[in-house]
Amino acid sequence: MKPRIKVISAGYGNLFSVSKALEKAGAVLVKEDGDGEDALVLPGVGAFDTGAKAIQGLVLGGKPFLGICLGMQLLFEGSEEGSLKGIGLLDGKVRRMKAEKLPHLGWNTVSFEDSLLGEGLQDEWFYFVHSYACPKSECVKGWTEYGQKFPAVVEKGNVFGVQFHPEKSGSAGIKLLENFVEAVRQWK
Repeated sequence: MKPRIKVISAGYGNLFSVSKALEKAGAVLVKEDGDGEDALVLPGVGAFDTGAKAIQGLVLGGKPFLGICLGMQLLFEGSEEGSLKGIGLLDGKVRRMKAEKLPHLGWNTVSFEDSLLGEGLQDEWFYFVHSYACPKSECVKGWTEYGQKFPAVVEKGNVFGVQFHPEKSGSAGIKLLENFVEAVRQWK
């Protein structure tokens, strides 16, 4: 049975592309909150405080959760970019990258380490657009480099995050989303 996934509309994400990529990866999308969803996906583009305001009051309910780009950053306690708190599912603060040219815009390879999302993927190319990086911690399961080595994938229990845009990353992105869909299927 296909997992039912809700893509959270916070008014700032690439909902159409993310939704189509999840359908291609084997998910059934649900549109209404409380419509029997098995997992939640939070895509994001933009500033931390804008995203934090948009998701105030979000209830996760212990379901698998995938944060994409800003959605991943919002999983943490906060960011140097803003003054509002993040969701706080992961410890630490997001920091501005130390790179000569920002934003980091373009394709980079990701090296996965014991990652459910990275199953069958190694040193694949993914598409990035960001100027801030999540903190290094034991939940980091994938790395990339742009001016510095930084976390590209985090996983902790039912919480997953990717700094890049799988929906814009071709077959590698679809494979990663298939891995998330399979993790949701097994979580049920």
